[in-house]
Amino acid sequence: MFRSKRYRLSQPYLVVCGLALLTLAIVLGKASLASAQVATVPGPQNIAPAYEGWEQNPDGSFN
Repeated sequence: MFRSKRYRLSQPYLVVCGLALLTLAIVLGKASLASAQVATVPGPQNIAPAYEGWEQNPDGSFN
């Protein structure tokens, strides 16, 4: 009575799906790399550049 129809996926459809999956993988990969570059400090500490001042040479000049 009823025959099951087997649908074949067309080649352009498979190419588009493959490119979409590849794009998704690249985007997620870059997002994880960007989050890995964040500096973390244990506890509630601030990160600030420090200026230690100039050092005086024996001849009186500064470096």
